[in-house]
Amino acid sequence: CHIENERLYEHINDLTKQLREKSDFEAISHEKIMTFDRIAADTQLWRHKLDSYKSTVENHEETIAKLRKEISDLSKKKQTNGDFEDNSLKVHIATLQNVS
Repeated sequence: CHIENERLYEHINDLTKQLREKSDFEAISHEKIMTFDRIAADTQLWRHKLDSYKSTVENHEETIAKLRKEISDLSKKKQTNGDFEDNSLKVHIATLQNVS
């Protein structure tokens, strides 16, 4: 009976150890899964932020391109107006010289 009790006690200890190891393994596995899920969520968040930043940069680049075109157009218009004013002034001076 005593030997049987020792054998059962050892068996219980072995089962307890196996259960503890299994619980530890499951806890570690669960922690790994939770860590992976957090990393996946963070990655998705950063991808969303990156897409948002890319969109903002693209909008700024479009605005810069439009402003450059407007500046170029205004510069051309100013040059054309300046040429027109110069020509008008030359005609006016020539007219005044011919009158005198």
